[in-house]
Amino acid sequence: MTDLIPDEDHFDWPPYENSCAPVDPTDTPSLTTPIPLPTLDLPGTAGVASTLISPTTEPGAAPTLAAPATPAPPPPTHLPDLGPPQATPGFMSRSALFGVGRPGHGLPHAGPLKSKKIYKLAFFGERLSMADKGVWERVVARAREERVDAGLPFAVSLSELSPGRPGRNRDDRELARIWASLQRLASAEVEVEFSGAFRRGRLLASADRSKGATTVSLDASFALAALSEDIQFRLDSARRDGLPSNLARWLHDFLSTNAPRDEPFDLRYLREMCGWTARPRAFPEALREALAELAASCPSLVASWDIDESKGGRGKRRKSDLWELAIERGPERARQAYAPGYRPPAPREKRPVVQPATTPRRRGGVAL
Repeated sequence: MTDLIPDEDHFDWPPYENSCAPVDPTDTPSLTTPIPLPTLDLPGTAGVASTLISPTTEPGAAPTLAAPATPAPPPPTHLPDLGPPQATPGFMSRSALFGVGRPGHGLPHAGPLKSKKIYKLAFFGERLSMADKGVWERVVARAREERVDAGLPFAVSLSELSPGRPGRNRDDRELARIWASLQRLASAEVEVEFSGAFRRGRLLASADRSKGATTVSLDASFALAALSEDIQFRLDSARRDGLPSNLARWLHDFLSTNAPRDEPFDLRYLREMCGWTARPRAFPEALREALAELAASCPSLVASWDIDESKGGRGKRRKSDLWELAIERGPERARQAYAPGYRPPAPREKRPVVQPATTPRRRGGVAL
């Protein structure tokens, strides 16, 4: 049998049966000495403590598990604050989202709503009114002032959400109307496109009353998109809320977010844009009354106006739909504000106009 002779370069030879013996007795590891565990570098385990069994320093004690580290809570979601006066997303004043109907008398709606061409707007829920818009603005103003987490419920006072004299209104009927408005805002869902992106969410995520306290919460992702990605307008909400009719209030915000124009408005456009739900033939008279209110209360916004009834419609179109409204604006102009995340919408491409074929024809077919 051939002896196993090591290679000449095997420096551990001669035999090494005693090579592991400790030189110093103090180098002998103790059974009670904790053995360091290897660090696991696995995907997704960063910052997570190991849950392997660690040896105990007391003989006979049961082994324990290391408790996992508590993950850090997400940072609070604060609404962008552009300073006073209150800034409101443009799509809310340039559409039929908050219409001129009576509060609490809106019909259920599911589908598109009339808006300016820079938006695409759809609504699902009970139709909202200008009174609901004021309540939403005051909820957002409180969230901004208190720097609350927009994604969590926060306390509100119904009397503070009342227009005119916030915090002093004790009329039970008015407080009931404000609570009903909060419920409508929490049940309504909006889909809108601005800056080339579709956003869908609720104006309020929740509204709750329990033990005499009222709490609301915002749909944080939708609120941030509406208050950051759309152009904001500073509105004189106190002046608007003092107007007697919903149509006058809607016209106030619509004109406050649009530059003066030389071309008149046709009444059909205004009737659809303001969300008019009553009989169409009653709209011209209601419009005259609202314009008179604006000219008397806000001369800096509306100096004068005139409705031209010389144009009429035929067939299925109502006669007053083609009447034209010309407004002479006062010195007041739209006041815009931009949040840090605002991106101007990309210009829409104009489609080329296809000219119809002009092939000469004659009796019997196409001329060759």
